[in-house]
Amino acid sequence: MIIKMEKYRFDKKEHLHELFVEGEWKPLTGTTTIIEILGKVLTWWASGMACQTMGWIKPERDPKNWQKVLNQKEREKGAEIFFESLKTMSSKDYLYLLDKAYKAHNENKKETAQEGTDLHAELEKFVRNGESAKIDWEDPKISDFVYWTKNNVKRFLGSEVHCFDEELFVGGICDFVAELNDNTLAICDFKRSPKAYFNHFVQMGGYHIQLERNGAFDENGKLLFKFEKPVSQYIVFPFGSEKLEPKISISLEDYKNSFKNCVSLYRNKEKYENQIL
Repeated sequence: MIIKMEKYRFDKKEHLHELFVEGEWKPLTGTTTIIEILGKVLTWWASGMACQTMGWIKPERDPKNWQKVLNQKEREKGAEIFFESLKTMSSKDYLYLLDKAYKAHNENKKETAQEGTDLHAELEKFVRNGESAKIDWEDPKISDFVYWTKNNVKRFLGSEVHCFDEELFVGGICDFVAELNDNTLAICDFKRSPKAYFNHFVQMGGYHIQLERNGAFDENGKLLFKFEKPVSQYIVFPFGSEKLEPKISISLEDYKNSFKNCVSLYRNKEKYENQIL
């Protein structure tokens, strides 16, 4: 189903934001796509997933002495067991193992993605419906989020709000915007990562630009609201962590400028790639 507006529409099936320009619909670049120019922050995690397939056990370090590894004997035993198994392994089996190690990080992402999506959906239900939401109230991460909102949020302005900007030619969907108890606004995002990263806040800087210029829309293209008061902070909820704790930043202009710089880099990268095709 394609949702039309006077200038903007969103194709839910293709997850595509479009803008009507010069008599035709043109695809906007997604906000998350722009942020990918910053690169991935999970390189060490990915290499660890590969090494675990080959018998490696992640070191547990003493917080008082970082050079001391608490599980060194366990790590040596794991390496010994795997090393012995290599002696009886055929070249075909070894190649299969190498292929498995190469894909290990992606397989893990597939397994955790659905978990992340499910929890994201549960939290989204609460934002939309409050205490009447049919969710797993006993989930500690949900209860942590509900507890935080009860102490900090005056009301939710919108959930899964669509936004776009013609000048930067980008579009996006922000998880939610909340009015806080101090009467200021917060742009908020759920992430399934174990912690909040720099690129998460740059992404919200992008949403901020779009929401400021055009307002927020629902999934049917209806205007929900325009900012009538200042945004005071960006908040990331990294529900991949053991305990869900919000990470807050007030460096709004820095992140908005960082997003604009990302757009510039992305457009230059597009030009470069088009030249060599």
